[in-house]
Amino acid sequence: MTPRELQDWDEVTWWAGPDPDGTLWLHVHLARAVVRCSRGEGRQCVQAIISQLDYGTRVLMMQPAAAAAVGVVGSGPPSTSSGVSTPTAWIPQPSAIVKATVGYVGESDEDEVGNAGVPVREGSDMSTSAHGCAGCGWRRRSMEAAAGSLGRTGSGGVAGRLDDRIRVVVVGSGSNVRQVVRMLPLFREFARLVQRHYPGRLRAMYLVDMPRGLRMSVGAVLNLLSQETRQKVKVCRVEDLPDCISGAIAFREVAQQRKVAERGLQAPVAVMQSQRGDDGDGSGSAADASGRGIPGNASSATVGRTLVAGLVLIVTAVLQPLRLRTAAAQLQQLHELRLWLVRVVPALVMAAMACLTYKSLLARP
Repeated sequence: MTPRELQDWDEVTWWAGPDPDGTLWLHVHLARAVVRCSRGEGRQCVQAIISQLDYGTRVLMMQPAAAAAVGVVGSGPPSTSSGVSTPTAWIPQPSAIVKATVGYVGESDEDEVGNAGVPVREGSDMSTSAHGCAGCGWRRRSMEAAAGSLGRTGSGGVAGRLDDRIRVVVVGSGSNVRQVVRMLPLFREFARLVQRHYPGRLRAMYLVDMPRGLRMSVGAVLNLLSQETRQKVKVCRVEDLPDCISGAIAFREVAQQRKVAERGLQAPVAVMQSQRGDDGDGSGSAADASGRGIPGNASSATVGRTLVAGLVLIVTAVLQPLRLRTAAAQLQQLHELRLWLVRVVPALVMAAMACLTYKSLLARP
């Protein structure tokens, strides 16, 4: 996909980082991905995530930190720290968040010291969907490189270079277990493509805020994986992630809620305009309904419909107590069925996941 096409999938997948260890973070929002897949965009969703992965490994990892910091210093927030030892945890916002916020967005770790807002540059090209995310320590490492320091990052590489492996964060908040299980064939195809074209790129995968049913399914699948792969997958909460990453996720959620609220404010205006148009078109029909210009045979039909409506009302009044009793019984049955499903469905999901994983293991050459 082109960067312009990836902007349409900015709410599903985006880049963040690098962190102080020099590792890039690829984020995937599971609930939004499943919603897009249920609309018939499953192939496009897989293509968008793979395109983001390709951009990160082919472009972001090849950029030295000093060159990347030029863009950060030029379009990022002003530094208020007096020294270079304090890492910066500022992450640029995508273009959609720039439009949602007016002039200022939250405060970074350094801004808390200076108590100053972060100005957003209009028209900035630092979109996380198309150009990755340039925060989380790029400025600090570039300043150290300019000062002549040759320290090493946590991944073992020279400062100024990025780790060739990535961390993946799958945000599962708001996910529907039934829809996720329905998309399992698509997820298996995606995993097969990633394993074939990007082997050894995964440093760790964090499954964040997964529903209980999905956590049970993931636990059943992890037991069938190798020890090395099992150590890379971690089920955790968003609070367990580094502060810069968890803060970026929270900020994107707030920006997405603002975007949805703006759409909701625009929708009633369109509805009111359509209602006004309907009222203008229906002025003649209202005049006809008042009885003007109605022929004699039409008036007899109107009397017949009135009698039928009266009979229906009488029958409804007689059967109303019976309906109430039947509704109470139906509610009781639905409650019992719900309790039964709560006990049975997780077990069925775990069994299905185990069977699918075992089948995929047998199919390996």
